[in-house]
Amino acid sequence: MKHVKYELKKVNDTELSFQILEQTDLIERGNFWFQASNGMSIESGSRPAIYETLNEVYIRGFKLKYDSYLYSREFFLSEKARDNFYNKVVQAFEELEIHLDKLSKGVDQEERPEPAPELAALKKTEELAKSFMDLFSALTVREIRELVREELANSKC
Repeated sequence: MKHVKYELKKVNDTELSFQILEQTDLIERGNFWFQASNGMSIESGSRPAIYETLNEVYIRGFKLKYDSYLYSREFFLSEKARDNFYNKVVQAFEELEIHLDKLSKGVDQEERPEPAPELAALKKTEELAKSFMDLFSALTVREIRELVREELANSKC
């Protein structure tokens, strides 16, 4: 059983299109990260996307309206660069399937490297923003700024 069914197509010499067709519940939407051996990361953020400069692929996330989104972008300087990125994405998804198979069978996974500090800081910022979302809707801009400053000051301790 495939945990993530996707479509990755070579549109022309410099363009790829990407779409998630199916994704199992084993992947927590908006809170999933996998690092493949080739440096490519597969994440669940808001919606499916591919970023060659960051070596990142985003699968379905918390924005349900984008579940069937077809992401197409012309961003490669050459056909060779496009093909290299294509191959990295395919390899990363193959490794993800192996990892998810182990998880689904209850087999302990191998230790994966921690995400880069920049990614960890970004995720902390996203978590902070989500936790204050409900609170922010009832507060003024001044009150929001004060709360954010306090939280940032407390998190540095």
